[in-house]
Amino acid sequence: MVELNKSENHEEASTSFKVVLLIFAIVLVGVLGYMVWLSNTNSTETESTVKTKKTTSTTTTTKTTTDPTADWKTYTSTVVGFTVKYPVDYVVKEVKQNVTSIGKKDELGVPTFAIDLNGEVSADYTMSLDGVIQSLVKSSSISGQRRITLDNQVAYEGVSTGLVNSYWILAKKDAYLVGLLFNSGNKDTLSANKDMLTNTQKLILSTFKFTK
Repeated sequence: MVELNKSENHEEASTSFKVVLLIFAIVLVGVLGYMVWLSNTNSTETESTVKTKKTTSTTTTTKTTTDPTADWKTYTSTVVGFTVKYPVDYVVKEVKQNVTSIGKKDELGVPTFAIDLNGEVSADYTMSLDGVIQSLVKSSSISGQRRITLDNQVAYEGVSTGLVNSYWILAKKDAYLVGLLFNSGNKDTLSANKDMLTNTQKLILSTFKFTK
């Protein structure tokens, strides 16, 4: 009788163990299934994120550049053949024969910008540009001169000396000398005068164009 009870207890224990194993197996399968589903979901989200980033990275923004001189006025020399732009609140004034100043209405002394034109009024100007520069240096009218180009024409820049030192550019077009003078703070050296040019003065100079 004792042996029969032992056998029954053994069978019950064995059956309980099998049930536990079965439950464990079912739970394990469920957990594994959930992990696989979660992995696939994350993979899909990652691919979606990567595609979004790629789409974003290939999107370019087009920037438009505004011309700050678009609404400026234009001074035109039909005799020599050039144009130069200046702000709308500036005025043009004929200082003397062949000399034009451009600046603000309330500006005193040296204007923001001046144009000095000299044609066949003197034998000196029949010389080459280099000869004119040498003559001006000898007379101490200029200093720190350096050869440059002005709208693809050979020119010189330097300091125009006098009561007020100014940044100065001189070019020769046909029989005419074209002098451009900028009020630049009355400095002694070329570099110091150029450093004192305002943004407006630099823009004015950038608009200078020979037309013939």
